[in-house]
Amino acid sequence: MKLYGPGLVVVADGAHARAFEERVRGGPLVEITAQLGELGSKGAKHSSHTGRVHDRFGSASHTTGGDSPRVKAEEAFSRRLAVRSVDLMATGSYENLVLIAAPRALGDLRAALGPGGPGRTLESEAADRVKERPPALREALRRLRSKPDH
Repeated sequence: MKLYGPGLVVVADGAHARAFEERVRGGPLVEITAQLGELGSKGAKHSSHTGRVHDRFGSASHTTGGDSPRVKAEEAFSRRLAVRSVDLMATGSYENLVLIAAPRALGDLRAALGPGGPGRTLESEAADRVKERPPALREALRRLRSKPDH
């Protein structure tokens, strides 16, 4: 496995994603977000309200339990993003994958990718950088890679 070949950098939160190609490790990032395709759900928009059940008599109130619709939508988004990322890894002949995502989204992406990831080098950072410009992302990658465990 070549550690210095072209890489795919995916930056996400629970509802938005951007993809970049890093042709040379440490080189410029070229945005290829359009290659991810449509990642939004086709269903109705969900609120973040979890719902409550009120007792008919008295003042007690109980939540309905389970994850909120927003959390479920974020998990589904991360699953779709993971599938598209693996597809891009295969079709683009990328040597490594870097995930930069908000903490919950990063956990969802890792879970969707499975224990071995896409079978290539996987670096990650738990940070919400989806709105950052390529130079700032490149600097974040440099810092990530300079950590002692890399």
